[in-house]
Amino acid sequence: MQLWNVDNMKLDMLQWIANATEAQAVFTSDMTITSHIRALTSRSITLHPHYEHASARKHFQVAYSFLGCASSTHVWQRLRELRTDFLILGRAFVLDFA
Repeated sequence: MQLWNVDNMKLDMLQWIANATEAQAVFTSDMTITSHIRALTSRSITLHPHYEHASARKHFQVAYSFLGCASSTHVWQRLRELRTDFLILGRAFVLDFA
């Protein structure tokens, strides 16, 4: 029985995260990917589903800045403010910009 709807590519990524990154590594991605990371690897994430809190909304604003027109340097500086070590872009984000 499969408890999570995780395709093979995501499963490979999650296994890599669990095996190749430090336990204290912090990840930023979209809500779906970060929820899988948190649930299946116990790694820290910058986005949390309880975004009704003002500080969580600020995290969303900063974390999703990679979708805007800012330079990659500016985006990375903002993500580092959230202690992000890894930014994971979903396939849809990459294909939309190709």
